[in-house]
Amino acid sequence: MSDGTFPVTIEEGIHIVKLAECILQNMPPEQIGPEIVQIIDKATDPKLIISFEEVEHLSSASLGMLLMINNSILNRQGKLVLCCLNRRVQDLFDLTKLTMKFTIVRNMDEAFEALP
Repeated sequence: MSDGTFPVTIEEGIHIVKLAECILQNMPPEQIGPEIVQIIDKATDPKLIISFEEVEHLSSASLGMLLMINNSILNRQGKLVLCCLNRRVQDLFDLTKLTMKFTIVRNMDEAFEALP
């Protein structure tokens, strides 16, 4: 969030990133990941929801970015929840067995419920 243009909102102390907004701003995964890690590093108890609403597909670089973010959050004893995945993206997570590494829920309401 270095220049104030990174699309993150905070609701009930939880950071929310809508991945489609990052993509619309032509932000590559190599930029998104470090921006999110900066946010996480500033939080004492980082809680993050990443919404995949309107995201049609993910690249391998995007998957790597998500793993980096997840590791950073876990190192700070925080929690990451992914939500609003379409069938195609959900199938990718199933195929790569990343469903075992991430908390994935159907919608934003369930994402808030999944965070302590």
